[in-house]
This record gives sequence, structure tokens and C-alpha cells, in this order.
Amino acid sequence: MGVGIIHQRSLLLKYFKLLFWTVIVTCKNLYPLNYQEFFMERPQSIAAILISDLPAVVADFQGLITDVNTHFEEFTGWRKEEIVGQLISVILPSYFRESHHMGFSRFTATGVATILNHPLELQVITKDNREILSEHYILAEKHDEKWFFGATLRSLES
Repeated sequence: MGVGIIHQRSLLLKYFKLLFWTVIVTCKNLYPLNYQEFFMERPQSIAAILISDLPAVVADFQGLITDVNTHFEEFTGWRKEEIVGQLISVILPSYFRESHHMGFSRFTATGVATILNHPLELQVITKDNREILSEHYILAEKHDEKWFFGATLRSLES
């Protein structure tokens, strides 16, 4: 191994450590009292989010809603029978739909995402067209070579 490669690996390791600690510090700042519990309490599978105490929605690789839990129904006003089979964009504000479609397409093509497994503040559109600021936590799982996505929602409004 040449000196250049060893130096590059050393720099890469230093960069990774810096990135790791930046994420930890950011998490501590966002969730100063319970950031560790926040991540430990999150459901780690799509099946788990549907039985969680939070509103949850699941969509397939085409962006079609395949399941919601009763908390989602209460939160958004949509009944399961009404929303299953619709595009996930039905619960997104119109100004966000295009970027969502682009990100969704990019992820299904590449498998690379920036929005998974961490909290995001986004608006949710209810059945009666109200916008609710909420925290989304999105998971992705591959089953039979097809992606499925699950999200929990938590209102940030009082």
C-alpha cells in the first residue's frame, strides 16, 4: 500500500469521525433532554409503525398508500377505505408534491436517500384540507425486490 492511499484512508477516517460527532451534537441540540430515547423509541420496521401509538401510513414503491392505522385516521380524518390505493401525495401540500415525486423517483432508482430514519418537519394535509405541521419519521424496507415506505406522524401544533 502506498503512502498516498494510507494518507487518504486517514483523512477519510478523520472526516467520518467529524461527521459522526456533528450528527451527535446536532441530535443533542434538537432533542436536548431525551435525544437517545427519541431514537431508541422509534419503531424500527414498517410492521411496527402500524401498531405504534403514533399516526402511521405505509406506501408501496409506486407511491400508493397500502395501509394506515387508526391513529392516522383520527389525525387526518381519512378513513382507511378512502385513502388506501391513493397516491401518498394526497396528504402532501401542493407546493411540496413535485419535489417529493423527484426524491421518491431518485430513491427508487438509486436506493440512496437523505430523508430516512430521522425526524423531518413537514406539513400534512387532512381530509378537510387543513395543513398540520408535523414531525415525520420515515422508514424504507425492501420486500421481494420492491420498496415499501412507512412513516409515523406527530403533530407539532398545540
